[in-house]
Amino acid sequence: MSLQELGNITVPTLVIVGGQDPIFPAHGQAMVKLIPLSRLLLIENMGHTLNPVFFAEIILAIAEHII
Repeated sequence: MSLQELGNITVPTLVIVGGQDPIFPAHGQAMVKLIPLSRLLLIENMGHTLNPVFFAEIILAIAEHII
């Protein structure tokens, strides 16, 4: 998907990123600016990969997002 196509997303979108992501540190914020109806969940101490330490927070955010 190209950056231009992100603006075509028409459903509420939850963007989850790690605050300590060394690979794509600013991509989450950029995506939220491009996707209408999007919301950013920045998990401060998480890196680029999903870490089980943060699963409870991520699952709760996803559950609240889809309800």
